Amino acid sequence: MIVALIVILFVVIAASYKGQVKQKYESSEYFEIYDAGYFPPTGNGSTIQIQTLGFYIRAVMGDAHNVNIRCGNMPSPELVPPDGTILKGESAFSGEIYPNIIYPALGVGKEFPIEIGIECTEASGEITIFLKQW
Repeated sequence: MIVALIVILFVVIAASYKGQVKQKYESSEYFEIYDAGYFPPTGNGSTIQIQTLGFYIRAVMGDAHNVNIRCGNMPSPELVPPDGTILKGESAFSGEIYPNIIYPALGVGKEFPIEIGIECTEASGEITIFLKQW
């Protein structure tokens, strides 16, 4: 009898905890990316070699913790800003050197799309941004 009560109590506590797990937001909803660009451009006309890529990221739905950004063939995600926290309404600059990364020049003129992966405690996913030459 006591064992049965303990098992029932354990099941009720486990079900209660499982119901409290929060789903993450999509990064495209949680963040705004702006002023994205690359410098200096090199390539052969059909491709662009990115040597420096940067953009601003703003948390629009709430505070963001442990913000990591990945792009292209980066060996590991970049923590942005250095402490990984962006408060709601505030922005941080993400700039990193990407030597020997080549992307197809798909855009019009000097602009083209690129996928940026953003992960944090509250959100996860990819955002397509349009890079412009700085």
